[in-house]
Amino acid sequence: YDAVRSLQVSFETALDEYAGEADLALRAALGRRQAEATEEIGEVSHAIRAEVISRVEAQLSEDREQLERRVTEMQQRVEELIAVQREQVLEQVRQFSAETAL
Repeated sequence: YDAVRSLQVSFETALDEYAGEADLALRAALGRRQAEATEEIGEVSHAIRAEVISRVEAQLSEDREQLERRVTEMQQRVEELIAVQREQVLEQVRQFSAETAL
């Protein structure tokens, strides 16, 4: 009976040691995997951030180009209106000069 009990205690001790080693190994593996996952998340986050920044920059560039075109169009319209008004003023001056010459 003592031999069986001694064998049982030895088996339980070995089992406890194995379980402890397995627990440590699992915790170490889990820690490594968590570190890898954190690194992967960081890389994905960086890639997403870079893509968002790229898209925003592209949209801003397009918006700027559209605004520049609109400003150019408005400048042309203003120049055309000034030319028309200048011609109208000159015509009025001519008419006034012609009337006062009579």
